[in-house]
Amino acid sequence: MTGEGLPRLMRGASRAAHAGFPWASPRGQGHSAALRVALRKSVIGQWPPAARPAARLLMLLLWPFESLRDAIATVFGARPEALAGHRRAAIALGAWRAALRHNLPPVDFVAYRLFERDRPPAPRWLHSADAHCHFSALAAPKVRGLARDKLAFSDLAAGLDMPIMPVLAAWGPDGATREFTEGGPPPEPLVVKPRFGHAGDGLDFWNWDGTAHAPEARDERIDLGETFVDWLSRASAERDLIVQTWATAPDHVGGLHPTEAPVISLLSAEWPDGRRALVYAQMLLVAEQGSAERALHLEIDVASGQVAGLPPGTAAPIWKAARRPPVPVPFAIPAWGEMLRSIDRVHDALPGAAPVLKWDLLWTRDGIRLLEVNTGPGVFQFQATSLRPLTETPLGDALEAWAA
Repeated sequence: MTGEGLPRLMRGASRAAHAGFPWASPRGQGHSAALRVALRKSVIGQWPPAARPAARLLMLLLWPFESLRDAIATVFGARPEALAGHRRAAIALGAWRAALRHNLPPVDFVAYRLFERDRPPAPRWLHSADAHCHFSALAAPKVRGLARDKLAFSDLAAGLDMPIMPVLAAWGPDGATREFTEGGPPPEPLVVKPRFGHAGDGLDFWNWDGTAHAPEARDERIDLGETFVDWLSRASAERDLIVQTWATAPDHVGGLHPTEAPVISLLSAEWPDGRRALVYAQMLLVAEQGSAERALHLEIDVASGQVAGLPPGTAAPIWKAARRPPVPVPFAIPAWGEMLRSIDRVHDALPGAAPVLKWDLLWTRDGIRLLEVNTGPGVFQFQATSLRPLTETPLGDALEAWAA
């Protein structure tokens, strides 16, 4: 086996170990038989045809052990308040049982609080890995390609007068594919990220203070005599990169003062007959830059753009370092209807079907700007925030229509 072959084999085994059993889960209240089969078919379909028999065997052999390990690690590693006084052993056993019967990952079981009475049963919930694979498989190949290419998508949206985070420049192994206008980069913090990629992979910041850095990984000292374009040319020697300005957070959002531009995520569904609906919306407010633990996930009413309020005292522990005391009250996203109409124009211009899309926007000091679109979003963040299965939104009906 070659030096590259062993790491690839290990990555494949890890993916299979977390993918559940290769067959569809038993009948449940939230999925028809056709949808359960379609979801599992998409999970198997991510493997090359020749590797699918081996993948099925690995899923069958590894899932019982991997799910047991995850159940133990998730439950016994959780804070006591997250389990609301329930016995850890009973929760772990319930999580493992849901994994074996319904392919539901233990972390999902705990996050959706399925150990509590009167919760929607496991079969109603969309599973993160299944949904990601299925949503991506439903999208037309040209739409997947456009969503993956951040430069092409930005140009499309900008041409439709959609307020968007512009791409200032693009560089690749063969040099500049889009050069800076007005003689060079603006003298403000910049974000450098892969033109093709997702989930913050390879994200860098340029602060004009002699450093370029990634959020959690490295700090790379920069020769102060080296220009930004020189550094960008060197950094793009092996992959295409794009440059955008750092999104500055507004002074306040509903009485809170975020350290980063809030992210607004919208989940839209499209039916085979062309009908569309916004099925879920939420906002991420960060109290401490780069810290996922010091952040609030707030649900947004899809009809009005109203952000849900918080119980008294909920934000105080998270926002204790805020410049002013937190006053989390319900508030509305400005120009909500106009923003949705603009997104609909971009949706109209996509080169094919896009049954499920996640639209990410940034609320900046200059207003709300579209950042990117994702054809294979996960559902964990939405279901964990709302504690409701997405099958109980119009998305469930849309998915059933595509599976019919």
